Amino acid sequence: MPLGTFAALISLMVTASDVTAQGVNLAWNSCLPEGGGSSATYSCASNTGVNTFWVSAVPSRAHANFVGVDVYIDIHADADQLPDWWQVYNSGVCRAAALSVSFDFTTAPNDICLNPWDGVPSGGITAYQTSSTFITVPSGQPNDARLKAAAAMSTTSSIAAWQEYYCASFTIRNTLTTGTDACGGCNTPVCIAINQLSLADLDGTFELLTQPLQRSIITWQGTLSNCGTLAPQNTTWGQIETLYH
Repeated sequence: MPLGTFAALISLMVTASDVTAQGVNLAWNSCLPEGGGSSATYSCASNTGVNTFWVSAVPSRAHANFVGVDVYIDIHADADQLPDWWQVYNSGVCRAAALSVSFDFTTAPNDICLNPWDGVPSGGITAYQTSSTFITVPSGQPNDARLKAAAAMSTTSSIAAWQEYYCASFTIRNTLTTGTDACGGCNTPVCIAINQLSLADLDGTFELLTQPLQRSIITWQGTLSNCGTLAPQNTTWGQIETLYH
């Protein structure tokens, strides 16, 4: 798909989301309606500091017995290969400890987005697929990655329809950015997109959300013109069920 066509499709999807008022948002530094940004730039001159992006969602129905969330994130680098700087999770890669996820929103602002949990759930990253992992990234492209994370609680909470909720916050540390052991590619433009998000109930049913609200793609060191095609893929209860039982 040509980049111009892709950008037009994203714009159309965002417009459509204003009508339905359900779907997913992605932003740097905070929940999007609470001031989260669309892009992040970094000088790549230090090994300290972090970069955090937030996932939030608006369900189309109430969930009286909400227990879990499952989120897929796609990463697309404007390069022939996924840079070492973005090899952030799997054993033996350049920055294996640089990525983490949190589902704890007890200290979040709760001004517009709300905490969906009655407590703090158990969860974490369940996969970081690349072209080199045993189960490869679904696109099969060497410059792509798919990040999966899930969380669940042993007790239920109630969440309302048409209200925006925090779902996950991902932190990328700046370790091994510069110096003799540096992992190259910090300056490479990258697009990060929500592929899909599931809100799960105690009985095993779930609501799958794939449609953008205001924004479902953010950028690192670049613009939307670098985002290529970030194809969706269906999900199941999957990782949440494993965490819950």
